[in-house]
Amino acid sequence: MSSNRNHEISDRIMEQAAQWFARCRAEDFTKEQQTCLDEWLKADPDHRAAFDETQTAWNDIGYLAVPPPASSMSVAGRRRLLFRMPRFGMAGLALMAGLFFCAFYFKSDLITWRNLHTGKEISYKTGKGLKREITLPDGSHVETNGNTFFSIRFNPWQRNVTLTAGEMFFDVRHDADRPFEIRAHNGLIRVLGTRFHVRNREGLVSVDVEAGRVQVCSGLAGSSDPSRGLSRDERIITDGQGLDYRWAGPAGSIRQAELDRVSAWRQGKIVFRSMRLDAVLKELKHHYGVRIILLDKKLGEKPFTGTFNTHDLDEILEAITISFSLTAEKTSSGVIMLWPKT
Repeated sequence: MSSNRNHEISDRIMEQAAQWFARCRAEDFTKEQQTCLDEWLKADPDHRAAFDETQTAWNDIGYLAVPPPASSMSVAGRRRLLFRMPRFGMAGLALMAGLFFCAFYFKSDLITWRNLHTGKEISYKTGKGLKREITLPDGSHVETNGNTFFSIRFNPWQRNVTLTAGEMFFDVRHDADRPFEIRAHNGLIRVLGTRFHVRNREGLVSVDVEAGRVQVCSGLAGSSDPSRGLSRDERIITDGQGLDYRWAGPAGSIRQAELDRVSAWRQGKIVFRSMRLDAVLKELKHHYGVRIILLDKKLGEKPFTGTFNTHDLDEILEAITISFSLTAEKTSSGVIMLWPKT
């Protein structure tokens, strides 16, 4: 967890600020206590900075409006601006102060949690060579491969994910009242309670179902809101089946799911099954962010097969150069050139 607060302010002062912030909102907060708070604020610039940061952090996570500075605000005015609270004993004050103090260390996570629960769209990016796991508010589970861009929006009547580019695995919790939909390119994948993979690379979207059923609607160029009607091409695929579609035109035929290949990244592997060499090099670009140029274009049509650890690009390149008798050289700009040995 990370925090944005100023680390020059000691934890002890931050705790004191949190305690004062909680105490001044109690219904039985007295004028004498207000005077003590004013004196504490004036005693050290760090006191004021810590108190102000407490107000800002609490406002950011969306629970209270930020009140005027405590020293310029009457007790009666404070009670009109904020909701009425029960009288706090020492245990209640300690608990509330603890919650405020935790806000500094979990602020970004609290904001994300709030946005997921209130219908705000949250955008994510998974860096090259990295993986990410997210548990959604409904209990659904999402895993993403590296170099993946997506956004999530949940509200009381629908659950939406937009996959701009990349690879994702979904384990979706069934909820008949809130459909779970993934938008990728010019299509819509409507979940009927399932575990499945979605890949969006180079203009091609691939859906592979591990368990359950999904409805795939492609060719939605004429609809600004695909969820409101049937598409020109609509299919339902089930356990062990897969389907591909592009930006324009109907989806391809229902095929056998390639679960070993599409799920390999979740186990830290990358799998090629009789894949054209030029397609392999594109995959490596997606995974590692490295540009590889094959000078002999005819070699790009030849198939390549292999299973490798995702963390070892050198091993993959060595296998490619040996398989096709190639020489590899990295330029000063980071581009890897491949050409046949003479």
